[in-house]
Amino acid sequence: MVAGFALAVRLAFLALTSDTYDYDEFVALLLGRDWAHGSVPYRDFMFFHPPGILVLTRALEPVFRLWWPFARVLMAIIDTATAVLVGLLGRQLWSRRAGLASGAAYALSPVALISSVRLGEDPIITFLGILGVFLILRRSPGWSVGAGACLGVAIWVKYPAAYFLPAFVLAAPRRAPLAALRAAATVAALMAPFYVDWGAIYQQSVVFQRTRWLMDTGVRVQTTMVFWFTANILAVAAVCVAAPRTLGRSRSADHTIAGVLSTAGQGEEPWAPTLTPSELSLAPPAWVTFGFVLGVLFAFNSQVYYHYFIVAVPFAALLTGWLLVRTGRRVTKILLVIGLTLAAGWGVLLEKGGSAPLYVTAAHLSDIRPTVRLLNVLQPRNGKVLADRFEYAYLANRPAIDQYFWNVGVLVGPDVLEGRLGPVSAVVLSHGASSGFPAGFVPYLDAHFHRVETGANTVWLAGGYIQEP
Repeated sequence: MVAGFALAVRLAFLALTSDTYDYDEFVALLLGRDWAHGSVPYRDFMFFHPPGILVLTRALEPVFRLWWPFARVLMAIIDTATAVLVGLLGRQLWSRRAGLASGAAYALSPVALISSVRLGEDPIITFLGILGVFLILRRSPGWSVGAGACLGVAIWVKYPAAYFLPAFVLAAPRRAPLAALRAAATVAALMAPFYVDWGAIYQQSVVFQRTRWLMDTGVRVQTTMVFWFTANILAVAAVCVAAPRTLGRSRSADHTIAGVLSTAGQGEEPWAPTLTPSELSLAPPAWVTFGFVLGVLFAFNSQVYYHYFIVAVPFAALLTGWLLVRTGRRVTKILLVIGLTLAAGWGVLLEKGGSAPLYVTAAHLSDIRPTVRLLNVLQPRNGKVLADRFEYAYLANRPAIDQYFWNVGVLVGPDVLEGRLGPVSAVVLSHGASSGFPAGFVPYLDAHFHRVETGANTVWLAGGYIQEP
């Protein structure tokens, strides 16, 4: 039930927001394409995360080449699996109804919804992290090793996956060291093929990420309030309701779930426990509450974006499920209808609300289609494109010059770019956020190229490729 509901909601949301995109989607797609055609990451081009997402886009490049939104469908499927895991955890901890409520709460989370219909690392690490939590609660060293492997793969995809480690420790303190060792071994094994470029990986994915720029404090706080606090307001209410119980009665997550899992092998179905009313009233385990509360720490990062908070959403959904199971079925149904309505409104806001409603990147494909058509018509198939964002070269199926995009602008000067432009080059400058070239480069372009304004972009084309209407 949770799987069908979550997938249906995601596919509907994907259709509703199909004209919007995040700039980072095309970073992963284009660099994965370049790697598939012989370029070497961290050496031939810069990449500011671990290699996990590029391994995925490189492996699936033939599929994404046919129709790039397949990448979004894949993310929606992965995030649907996360909703199922959240539902199973809710059922293990409390009851079947709590599991359904938790799974539905995750499925309708505005943070999970928008993240699940964009290609990115965050839905992947959330799935792997919550799968690790699910496995470590199985009370077996073998499952703990599997949990550690999940965490290791997640960190290899994106470093903030370490967010789930405190949940491991609180959920199973005795088995957490084994899981942590396995996670470290998994990261080491996956990074081993890149040993020649370890120094470059560290510089690009750690040093540069920490020092490139500091987002305004007000923006970081507001983003946190929107996507951690307001978007999970029922989880906040659950924490407030559960606090007296937590203070008055302490019970570990291992003990709570042990009664459920102990039925395995005794002729009972371990996934459908019968819990007493007193058990249903238990406060959420510490790992659930802490897993959600820990999300506030993102406000202290150098940058804060909406998709960071998806790692806290599974814990918020479990808290919401615990809260809803204490209400009447009628209230739960009313909240479900409200949740569906808000999800639809959220999609409409993203589609119609400009390029960055509520700090969410929502650039529109329709705005850049004239630029893509211009490149297709006026540039030869092998004509290289230098752009401050990657979507133009990728959608026009043209090679990109210098692997340049907005993050690199603070590292190079105009002379570096001038020396890389050939006679068949096109240059695209975006308008608005995440755009721009090094100072002094635009006057050079105006002096040597034909300038064309498309409305959403400025395009410079090399001589010999302008066709009169």
